[in-house]
Amino acid sequence: GTFSIALNKDAVDSKDYEDAVSNICKASDYYISLEEKQGYGLPYGQSTLSYNDSDKGYLWGSNSFVADNSIVMAYAYLLSDDEKYLDGVIGGIDYLLGRNAVDYSYVTGYGTHAFENPHHRYWSNQVDSEFPKAPCGVMSGGPNSGMQDPWVRGSGWKKGEIAPQKCYLDNIEAWSVNECTINWNSALAWIIG
Repeated sequence: GTFSIALNKDAVDSKDYEDAVSNICKASDYYISLEEKQGYGLPYGQSTLSYNDSDKGYLWGSNSFVADNSIVMAYAYLLSDDEKYLDGVIGGIDYLLGRNAVDYSYVTGYGTHAFENPHHRYWSNQVDSEFPKAPCGVMSGGPNSGMQDPWVRGSGWKKGEIAPQKCYLDNIEAWSVNECTINWNSALAWIIG
């Protein structure tokens, strides 16, 4: 709703428009503060893992939050013309494309060390050569401190012992870290566009 108000200035009360723009910029300032506090400069931070898991870390689909938060900063840039917000978006994209603790581009086909094996029923070449590899441009869900799948747990990792950004494996069976979804990838397409 906030974006709808901010994008339809002539259709809403001027106070509502100003509040919407202000709120988008305030949220973006928060994401920039997260970028400034971290060595890899991403607009995302640790939080409680779920309603039934009070541990802290990166959530399932953490890369989607990086992309979504980058969209908010992109709107702040478009509405304010303040380049700090554009720089914030670039920080999020840089993280997704390989400036991160595991040195992976979380987008297939992009970067010198791009992930290759999303958890997907059709792009399953890793387990059956009759199926294709994922095409270029697919984003992985990324690091997940919850380590819910048997592949990750079977790799000897123990929840809480690995830094959140390092809770990632490029394997089709590692569905809690390497799933790809249309809603996560639509956010990637938006920020790249």
